[in-house]
Amino acid sequence: MKKLIKTFIDLVFFIIIFFTSLIVRYIKKRKSKPSLVWGSDPIINNFYYSKSMKRKGFDSKTFVIESYASNKRENWDFILSDKYTILPYFLKPYVAFLESLLKFDVFFIPCSGFFIGHTNLNFFQSIFFRLAKKKVVV
Repeated sequence: MKKLIKTFIDLVFFIIIFFTSLIVRYIKKRKSKPSLVWGSDPIINNFYYSKSMKRKGFDSKTFVIESYASNKRENWDFILSDKYTILPYFLKPYVAFLESLLKFDVFFIPCSGFFIGHTNLNFFQSIFFRLAKKKVVV
């Protein structure tokens, strides 16, 4: 029963993310400088990269799943466990991916992928990025 519910949630979010990607592709306004996001693993270098890009005038944010114990929570702009407080945790990666598609133009991600890289939709992640015409740096 649990597996059936998880599959249903994956299917619903697949449809939502697919259509959101198409909508973002055609309605996103071009800005002089793209907005950047660094995540979703809390790699400390991403904090410094984002900070340096902010100094160059870019809208640059870090968005991570959780902060490592060796890092300060203040190093990250957004932490998944602190965001979307009314949602159950298993839905947060999907919502974070959707929000990021709407807000950011360039994604700097690890090999494990961006938020849905840790879900059953991980194989569709690159398709969603391409549909939305997002740039991805791994």
